Amino acid sequence: MNCSFDLGVLLCLYTGLRIGELCALRWENIEPDNALLKVRHLLSRINNPDSEPKTIIITDIPKSRRSVKNVWFAYSCCGIVALLKCTWSA
Repeated sequence: MNCSFDLGVLLCLYTGLRIGELCALRWENIEPDNALLKVRHLLSRINNPDSEPKTIIITDIPKSRRSVKNVWFAYSCCGIVALLKCTWSA
């Protein structure tokens, strides 16, 4: 069982986050005590101008102000989020 993968799926289901928003989350933007995610970045795959590899992955700020948002998640996820945050941040 991959807890971080499972958590990602749960957060997408509970919050409606796009995959690029989820993948760009940083631990400083996750508040398990408040069940809050702060979306401040997006992860995107774009064509590589240098041609090899054909695409590259970039992290950028959202294109519109409405995409920068706070998203609350289910309190039932708080325990696993807090556990993973402590594990990965240590």
